[in-house]
Formats: sequence, structure tokens, C-alpha cells
Amino acid sequence: MVYSKRIVMGLISILKIFVVICYRHFLFFELTSPSLSLETSSTSYNKQRLSSTMNKHFILFTVLSLLAQTGYCSDMWTIYHTDDYVAMACKTAIEGNAAWCSGTSKGYKCACKSTAELGSWMNCIYQETFENNVGVENEVIDLCASYKTYTNDDLRNIYQNATNYIVDVSKDKTFNKTKPIYYPITDNTKVHKQYLGYYHGYYNRWGNITTSHWLGIASLSMWGALMVISGALHWLGMLVPSLKRKLTGSLFNAYRKNISLAPTFKKHHINPVQTVFAQGYIPTRFESIVIGIHFLYSILACAIIGYNYYPGDLVFKTYMAGVARYYGDRSIIVAVYQIPLVFLFAGRNNFMQWITGWSYSRFVTFHKWLSRMLILEILIHSLAFTAQSSAIGSLQSRLQADYYRYGIVATVSSCLAMVLAIV
Repeated sequence: MVYSKRIVMGLISILKIFVVICYRHFLFFELTSPSLSLETSSTSYNKQRLSSTMNKHFILFTVLSLLAQTGYCSDMWTIYHTDDYVAMACKTAIEGNAAWCSGTSKGYKCACKSTAELGSWMNCIYQETFENNVGVENEVIDLCASYKTYTNDDLRNIYQNATNYIVDVSKDKTFNKTKPIYYPITDNTKVHKQYLGYYHGYYNRWGNITTSHWLGIASLSMWGALMVISGALHWLGMLVPSLKRKLTGSLFNAYRKNISLAPTFKKHHINPVQTVFAQGYIPTRFESIVIGIHFLYSILACAIIGYNYYPGDLVFKTYMAGVARYYGDRSIIVAVYQIPLVFLFAGRNNFMQWITGWSYSRFVTFHKWLSRMLILEILIHSLAFTAQSSAIGSLQSRLQADYYRYGIVATVSSCLAMVLAIV
């Protein structure tokens, strides 16, 4: 399923590139055609209308394709629950103490097909929770669905049979945990300790992913709510002019004077501010408040909310490896949810202008600041993964991987784009 979604995202990207090429080719042909000077005013007007229509459709297609890609990415997000963590932790814990198949044990094929391992797995689950735990049993059934079909009664019977032959390997000093065996095992003290390490490790890692998605969705929802409220007020004034004329009391005039129309500082926001390296415009106070709230939210989302490291974590065995991975995952997931807004706000024929009544300059201001925050989040992601790679000793091997190199190129390009945009 994941691969099919990646194919769809790839096709969307290819189609988007094709549309961009066709659109640019049309504009080039229109602007360089020798016959342009011989056209009548009516023909020129029609071509302008065609160009405007194509521009609107191009922007709409770009936004919809970005929303589609964001939707596919979020659909690939799996929400794990306590039963999932118990099943995964017990499976990893018993495989840390014995082997039932040769080769790697990262998948579930051996655990699901080997009755001895499955019996050991269920024994761990029942010891860490309680017997006949339907929720965890159902999770085991789902994990094994690709390899073998089980029912709850099947798992309970396998467990009962395993208890007749189970071996406590802590009492066997000659036991070799790397040599495949054909009987169920237990080691209450060691398995329990490893279970806790993996349980909390999975809980913190995948729980952080879930929290990151919800924080990204909340960020989009806040912008959506702001635009819905602004749109409702705008259209209420348009459809009921008498109501708009009544909104001229001292409270509304103070709002316009001190927030909606006022510059952030003493300088007029319509006059550009010139520095040695760049020039730009000061946002209005309303825009600065919105940007400030979003910036504060981004700091809370990326650096403070929902982080926890378990000292005995066996997924990320050191504090740096765990926390750096949490920061890296959080920052990039929150950033992905901002990408549709960055592209949507940049369009001159942005349909949100019609809905909200905001000026194009306001959307450009939001676009610029959202882009800067997006790049900062990308930079946090890159630095965090660099620290995590170093902490687990995988920096050199990851530098040889294509995805890591593409990430470096993307980070450098994004930072360069931000610098060039203000120079």
C-alpha cells in the first residue's frame, strides 16, 4: 500500500512538472510571438483573458497537487496504541534472548510461522499484561495476517501448549541465543527488562510521530479558522452593507487604528525599510500578531511539546540518539503541513483573496514569514538528524545513502533561497 501511494505521489509530481513546462511555454510564445503587434484590441483582450484563466488554473492545480501529496503523506501515517506497543515490544524482547530462524528477525515471518516462537511471544504478552488479552491478540493476528491466519482461540491454544514445553534459558549456562531452537523459551527477569526498554522506546518514537501530525494538523486548522472568520466578516459586510456602516463605534475604530491598519512600529508599513543588505516592508500590527502567534506555536511544537526519553530505551540506546531523532521527526512533519500554505499564499490569483477580502500584499507577507519558518524547521531537522547519525555511529554510512545526500542538497538550497529572497 505504501509503495502504491509513493507511485501516485510520483505521478502527481511528474504531471505537475509537465503542466509547469506547458504553462511556461505558452507564456513564452505569447510574449515573443511576432504577430502580437498586429493583433486587434479585441484579440489582445481575449489573449489576456486566456492568460489570466490559465494562470488561475495553474495556481489551482499546483495547490491541489500539493494538498494531494500532503494528504497521501498523512494517510501513510499509522497511529499506534498500547496494544501495538505491547505486541511489538514482546516480540523484540524474546528475539533478543533466542533465535528460532536463521538470518534477520526484523520481520514477522518467523515469529508468525514458528509455533515455538509464537508460543514464547504469547507467553511474554500474557505475563506483561494478563491472559486472554483480546486487544493484543488482535494485534498479533493483524501482524501475522500476511504470513498465516490465526484466531484468538488459536493463539490461546498455542500458548497453552507452549507452557507444557517452555524452557527457562536463564538456568541453562550453555544456552546459545544465536543458534536457532525449536522450543518455546522464557527468561522472566531479562525478558521483562528488555520488554520495558522496547515498550517505552516504541511508545516515545511512534507517539512522537502521532503528536507531530496532530500538531501539524492543528497549525493548518488555526490558519483555516482565521481565514474562515475573516471571510465570514468580509462577506457579512458585503451582503449586509447596513451592518458594515454600523460598525463604526469607538471599539471598532480603535481596532482599525491600533491593529488592522496600524504598522507594527512607528514607521508606515507602506514605506520600504532599507538596510545595507536588503530592503523590505514592515507588516501591519495585525499581520505581526498573526506571525508572532504562529512563530511561538512553531517553537512550542518543534522544541517543547510532547518529548520524553526513557533511560532504559532499547530503540535509541543513548539520550542524544533518542532526543535528536524526536526533534528531527517533529520538525519536518510540522514543516510538511505548512507547505500548502506557503504555495497557496504566494499566488497572485489566490482564491483566498476573494474569500477573506485580504489584500495580495497581506498574503505575500504571510507567505514570506511562513517560508522563513519552514526553512528554519528544515534546518532543525537536518541538524537533529546529523546529531542522531553521529550518536548512533551511522554518519559515514548515511552520507553514502542517496536520501541523506538529497536532504543535504535540499537544506542548502532552501537556506540559499531564503538568503537570496531578502538580498
